[in-house]
Amino acid sequence: DLDLRLPGDANRANAALALAAAHRLGVPPHTAAARLRTISDIGGRYRTIRRSRHFVRLMLAKNPAGWVETLRVLDEDTPVIVAVNAQEADGRDLSWLWDVHFERLRGRQVVVTGERAADLAVRLCYAEVAHWTEPDPVAAIDGLPPGGVELVANYTAFRDLVGRLPGG
Repeated sequence: DLDLRLPGDANRANAALALAAAHRLGVPPHTAAARLRTISDIGGRYRTIRRSRHFVRLMLAKNPAGWVETLRVLDEDTPVIVAVNAQEADGRDLSWLWDVHFERLRGRQVVVTGERAADLAVRLCYAEVAHWTEPDPVAAIDGLPPGGVELVANYTAFRDLVGRLPGG
């Protein structure tokens, strides 16, 4: 059994592929597995940072499949901030929002933010997800009760936010 610090089925699948590649390159499986167990974040994804009274787990989702997987690994009792931009690197078309099952967020404390927060808010309304909008993602963190926060963002929203947080 492969014990990983990274959550989710997608990370388990990636780790299995990494083990196969390492084996093909002559690295003993136990050595490769031991190294995989040391990985706690990937380019800042899944990293937890402290901001004032909050512990914020940062998660990047770049496409509908990534959003679905990320929504699956959220801690059920933790408030969620969802940040969406639509810059060139993200793609300007947000029709993919309708391919994501945001209904999984029902009954949770949810804040929407980012350049396209209004579009995301409409999608969440159709998913019957109660939420509020805060234009500034850092203010969204600060506006939540002390404790854990799950922050899920698309590419440029993630990049911009990480640059504003401690250790970013």
